[in-house]
Amino acid sequence: MSRSNLARRITWHVIVIMSLFNVLIIGAILVFVFRVSLVNSDMRGQYVVDGIEGKIESTLWAVHVGAANSRDEIERNLESPEQVFDALEREITVNRFMGCFAAFEPDYFKGQGRWFEAYIYHTDSTRLKRQQIGSPSHDYFEFI
Repeated sequence: MSRSNLARRITWHVIVIMSLFNVLIIGAILVFVFRVSLVNSDMRGQYVVDGIEGKIESTLWAVHVGAANSRDEIERNLESPEQVFDALEREITVNRFMGCFAAFEPDYFKGQGRWFEAYIYHTDSTRLKRQQIGSPSHDYFEFI
């Protein structure tokens, strides 16, 4: 075996071994980066879920407080159906609800018939609509 042939074989062995080390090092780096990315995406996902959960909880709390306030406001204004609508309008404006209603016992307001369910809602960003939605076809006593 000649000296140049031996040098060539050693060179190729060194090149193959170095290439394998490079592949192993690059593979290890890629695995590390993948795991770090996975952990980071998990953490980001959890932050998103926590944020959504917080928004839902705060919205539900606002609805709970608004409903309690609405009840008090309506109870102070039970003289006429118009006062009930006025109280609902104040509550929907103050609490920034999309809609609000109050349903009454049968024949509570004699002139309104058996069903009186005052409903007020936003038709757009500036207007509210008042509606009496209690009726035989919307018998809210069936849901109790």
